[in-house]
Amino acid sequence: MVLYVIAVILMLLMMLNTVMGIPMLTTKPHTHHVCVFFYVWYREEDRVHWNDSIYTPVIDMPVMGFYTSSDDNVIRWRLERIVRAGIDCLFISWWGSGDYSDEVAKKVFSYLGSYGLRAAILVEPFLGQNPLRYDKKFWKQVIEYIEREYILKYRDSYMKLNGKPLILAFAPVEMIYRPNVKDVAIRIVGT
Repeated sequence: MVLYVIAVILMLLMMLNTVMGIPMLTTKPHTHHVCVFFYVWYREEDRVHWNDSIYTPVIDMPVMGFYTSSDDNVIRWRLERIVRAGIDCLFISWWGSGDYSDEVAKKVFSYLGSYGLRAAILVEPFLGQNPLRYDKKFWKQVIEYIEREYILKYRDSYMKLNGKPLILAFAPVEMIYRPNVKDVAIRIVGT
């Protein structure tokens, strides 16, 4: 009887999939990713990015309240909701080696495999807004660091584009000098 009920449920789900186009039962691997920007710079204890300026007050309270991005429970809570929302890739905001965001990004990467998620590093303009500062030497150091600390350590969770690890750069970081690197895919985001 139980097998009959399961079979009927599966048939109904397949009919919904066929008739309504609801992607519930499919054997095809998906060919696209749903990605979100993921910010890891929040600290509750010293109010970093939580009303830390009169010019950028937080108007809408986060569902979980003010939080600290490095808290393991917060990381798990956020990743669980990301998975439930059907998102499978994060673009993690990164403000350079040794920065708080670097510490937290490593913690997030350590959890990704458990949630079936992938991520790529989004290099923020941490040297300031002058694009001349983001030269060949800068990119060599940044790419080597990201390869060593993220791509090689988290091979299975690091996002790839056309088979190459993806590194994102927030403009104007890459407006003057564009690194020509064969082993990674570099893409500009923002304006």
